[in-house]
Amino acid sequence: LHDADLADHHWRLAFAQANGRLRFSNRGFAADDLAVRVEGDPAALSIAIGEFATNAEHQIEASLRGELPVTTVLAGVEGIAPLLPRAPGRSEWNIELAVDHATDAVPVPRKRVTLMSDLRGTALDLPAPLRKDADRALPIRFGVDLPVAGSVLDLELGRLLHFRGRLPAAQQAFAGSLAFGSVETDLASRT
Repeated sequence: LHDADLADHHWRLAFAQANGRLRFSNRGFAADDLAVRVEGDPAALSIAIGEFATNAEHQIEASLRGELPVTTVLAGVEGIAPLLPRAPGRSEWNIELAVDHATDAVPVPRKRVTLMSDLRGTALDLPAPLRKDADRALPIRFGVDLPVAGSVLDLELGRLLHFRGRLPAAQQAFAGSLAFGSVETDLASRT
């Protein structure tokens, strides 16, 4: 692949100038660490389909790694735009997508996106105790199913904040549980 533009309008994804090797077999496809540009910033995109997926439960696995601003990472997420100016800077991000295999029991496979960063390089202009300077690390892990409407959302912000909720949908209001401080239960594993 050489300087290819990869886009999916449905999911509002655009990766410019993709460069790297692709592998094919009669049971799958893989692209390892394609050099891409996301909103002009360099990143590495990996895709594994079929036999190339590392987890046998997944039909598709993809990841994007790069030093990106929060405005790029969360672009298009409804309802969050007013908060984006409160997170200036750039941090190393790892964004992962896992799509399970469809089965007779579950004909619509689960699609889960997980975003992870130590937020070093990004400031948080929020009230205490969530305020942080750009030079300080504060791990974040954010997971949500696709499509987002009505899905389960898990958010962990270091040992400061743990949130688990269900996002609003047409006939369903937003609901969630927020805990400050250390929490015994691993919220991310209860999906």
